[in-house]
Amino acid sequence: MLNKIRYSFWLCLVLFDVNASEIDTTNVLKAVYQNVLIKKSYNEKNSFGKIMYWQKKGSQLIISIKIETNEEYNLKNIKEIAEYSGGLTNNIFVLNGEYKIESYYPRNAKQQGKIVNNYVEGLVINYSDGKISSKYNYKKGLINGIVTSYYDNEKVQAVYNYKNDTLDGDYYYFYNNDQLREKGSYCKGNFCGLYKEYYKSGAIKTKGKYSGKQIFSFKCDTCKKYIFLREGNKIDMFKTYTLDFRKEFFEDFNVNQSNKYRYPLKEGEWIYYSEDGNTISRKKYNKIGDLLL
Repeated sequence: MLNKIRYSFWLCLVLFDVNASEIDTTNVLKAVYQNVLIKKSYNEKNSFGKIMYWQKKGSQLIISIKIETNEEYNLKNIKEIAEYSGGLTNNIFVLNGEYKIESYYPRNAKQQGKIVNNYVEGLVINYSDGKISSKYNYKKGLINGIVTSYYDNEKVQAVYNYKNDTLDGDYYYFYNNDQLREKGSYCKGNFCGLYKEYYKSGAIKTKGKYSGKQIFSFKCDTCKKYIFLREGNKIDMFKTYTLDFRKEFFEDFNVNQSNKYRYPLKEGEWIYYSEDGNTISRKKYNKIGDLLL
């Protein structure tokens, strides 16, 4: 959802003008590399390539970056073109001003925002096929505040709260008819507190509470199995949790299986309803998230 630039393709720096001797190219490369957008998409095993030329607009320098790819979908071999502006501060090149990124795949994505002293700052807007797909708020290169994503019909899909690049606070997810689909909270990246899910008709579907803790697993190449941890400590799933919980956990695990899987732990009573309001089932969880009923 969150449409942040995360590519690791080879970067070729393309600058417009002919007189490259006026600016220390090392400083230009350093500024570009330190910028949060480039740093997240840059493969450190590769290099930027040579600075060829740039374009001056008054005291500003307009930089274009071409990201190349060998994927079959793009005959022009261009994945992305980004344009930044900057200038010299105490003889050091610093990115400042508005920027834009145009990605040719998928769906002609575009991003527009502002950089202040090498950090993304303020509102960043992402577009897909000419329509707004999401809006972010940045503070010194980190996502802070409200993030909103949109459906293709430009209705709000979800609203999240971030603190220093981490989900933290209330969130709301909607159907494409504006009806609330689910609402809950994050605490430092983990589900926490009260949770409610709704049918498209508006009727309640599920309600319960997350503890704010989680179990996560990672694949162990030496032992050829998955290791599960809770609060930083390894746990034996078979000794710690009941069979009913393990069944519930592994059903979700098999659907979302990855090398690093996270499972939010529930707490207290969870109730599941039919669309006509009848109770389908009730489940209770203890403080470590084990299923009691």
